[in-house]
Amino acid sequence: MLISDRAGCTPEVLEMIKDDMIKSISKYMEIDTEGLEIRIKKAGDRGAPGKLPILYASIPIRTLYTKGSCL
Repeated sequence: MLISDRAGCTPEVLEMIKDDMIKSISKYMEIDTEGLEIRIKKAGDRGAPGKLPILYASIPIRTLYTKGSCL
């Protein structure tokens, strides 16, 4: 069973979230979209009732744009 299905999120919605994140983050830095990983999993993931889904994003940064940079 897909993790996105268990969290109540279709693969299409997960892809739309990924696209929106890429657009937003790309305003501030150049990212490696090939290495980008986004997952949704349940907190604890041991079948405990009432656990909320967690959005996990691993986004490799190639370059931070210097104008207004926080680093």
